[in-house]
Amino acid sequence: MNNVKDTIGWADYSINPITGKCPNKCFYCYSNRMYDRFKWNPEIEFHPERLDEIAKLKKPSRIFVGSTHDLFGDWIPQVCIDNIRYHIADYAKHKHIFFFLTKNPLRYRGFQFSDSQWAGVTHTGEPTRGCSTNDKLYSEITIGWEHQPHCFLSCEPLLGDAVEIPSKCEWIIIGAMTGHGKQYQPKLEWIVNLVVRAEKRNIPIYMKKNLMDAWWPNGELIQEFPKR
Repeated sequence: MNNVKDTIGWADYSINPITGKCPNKCFYCYSNRMYDRFKWNPEIEFHPERLDEIAKLKKPSRIFVGSTHDLFGDWIPQVCIDNIRYHIADYAKHKHIFFFLTKNPLRYRGFQFSDSQWAGVTHTGEPTRGCSTNDKLYSEITIGWEHQPHCFLSCEPLLGDAVEIPSKCEWIIIGAMTGHGKQYQPKLEWIVNLVVRAEKRNIPIYMKKNLMDAWWPNGELIQEFPKR
């Protein structure tokens, strides 16, 4: 388990019970580049024992489950996901919040999350550089979120102005690309458009620190969190 307050920002900790190179192969993925750089084992493996580290936390925390892999990819067996969800359910009494994030929102249909588990979806806002067209993605998100208690969008990296906000969305994260992809930076009007639409619906917004002064006026980032 890693402390990610200064890196991810919107979570306090990240934990990765599944490791290996993600087959999504998104061009902006930092995780797969790390596997190549450090020669880590690319085979997908399940490490349920890592979830026991949550017991070390002494106060309510926001925990990102699966920061380096898409836990809801079609290649992950349902039994593994069930094991993860049932395991972290034991920690609900400690008032932790667990955030999942996927590019395959239809997979959420096979699970009924608890009140402490949030269903997140990556939406870049750009149809040719995401994992599907925006119309298709919007439909998949709507279906996948239908029976989930809490849902959010991660627009990181924000690569276009075509982010449609589903009705069940309760939180929006906005971020830019870093590292080798700095040339693909969000335009100010994309950010403003998304923020205005979210604020009209009273949806809290969390801006990542990588939205530098060049992309947001005066560097005054909006960093709101959903209510527990």
